[in-house]
Amino acid sequence: FDPEVGAAQPAADEARPYRVECAADDVCRADLATYVGWRVFQAQCATCHAADARGSSFAPDLTLRMSRMMRRDFFAALDRGYYGSQSTMPPRGRDANVAPYYDELWSYLRARISGDLPAGSVIRLPDEGSTAN
Repeated sequence: FDPEVGAAQPAADEARPYRVECAADDVCRADLATYVGWRVFQAQCATCHAADARGSSFAPDLTLRMSRMMRRDFFAALDRGYYGSQSTMPPRGRDANVAPYYDELWSYLRARISGDLPAGSVIRLPDEGSTAN
């Protein structure tokens, strides 16, 4: 399975499943799903793919690998793992720290891929209609 080969462009509803607001002081806030995705990524994926998802000497740059990937392909890669020339990612479908958060990881990584969410810490946007942080 190689998601880079022949991958279709994500549909419009898949391309931007997040809400991100970045201020002039480089503080970025994200909707709950994207914030949770960032937290899960930092805890479970950053060790190999780097904190900014740009990859390492043994794991690929996900901003490139996933740029043309569709959601179903991403979920399949998480479920099955990825064993290619540049990576040996184990399956995450039974990992209780990852499996419940596929949608959230997708939102976070799509925000990183688009450039709407630069590398760095993320703060959660308040819920719609809420005045609390």
